[in-house]
Amino acid sequence: MRSLEKQMQVVLVCILGMALLAGCTHSNSGYHLSGRFADKAGQTAALLHCTFNTTDTIGLVRLGEDGSFHFEGNLTEPSLCVLRLDGDDLLFMLDNVEMTLHSDTFNNRHLLKIEGYDRAQLFHKAMLLDKDRIVRYDATEKVLQQRVAQGDSTMPVALMQQELAQLDQQFRTDLKQFVASTSDPIVGIFLMHLLSTQQDFGFIQKQFDRLQRMDSTSIYAQQMEGRLHRAQQILVAHAPVYLNDSR
Repeated sequence: MRSLEKQMQVVLVCILGMALLAGCTHSNSGYHLSGRFADKAGQTAALLHCTFNTTDTIGLVRLGEDGSFHFEGNLTEPSLCVLRLDGDDLLFMLDNVEMTLHSDTFNNRHLLKIEGYDRAQLFHKAMLLDKDRIVRYDATEKVLQQRVAQGDSTMPVALMQQELAQLDQQFRTDLKQFVASTSDPIVGIFLMHLLSTQQDFGFIQKQFDRLQRMDSTSIYAQQMEGRLHRAQQILVAHAPVYLNDSR
């Protein structure tokens, strides 16, 4: 009986060891990023790893005749990356997973499909807010400039600037709502980088404290903490009113 128990213990230890080995192999397998952008066929794509302070090229590939590409490597943590093609940049999140990016048109972010990484999908959804703002901003600016050029006295420069400022304010409001509602610390900290550390200091500090409790070890959390510390020093001296605004 004892011999049987001993044999079972050995089997269980072996199974546990194999499970642990499989887990380690998966976590160290690195990233496999593939996809297709039909309108960029034959061009060279650069994969950039970004922090709030640095940008490093971690891969270069030439797209195939059908616009397909593949990168592979290893990241130490979920990271902010840029895919650069023909001077245009696609900002996205990447981790040691198998992930695909594909669209017929590289510059149309609304057509971009991301598969294999939920965080990347969440981050892209938020980034569309910024893309929409830029599209509306450019379209509004063009119309207003045309009216001014045509001598439309009902559209003074001050009013044009006011309308553009309202677009920026709406984007900040939408982005704050997104940050406040997310429970993903990496995505939240990434997105806070798009806000003004001075104008939005109170809100950023409150949300950063919340998200940092979930993840305080990433390079992005550490760099954001440094940015907030510097912003606080400036605000204490020049604009203390922002320190208490956590909206």
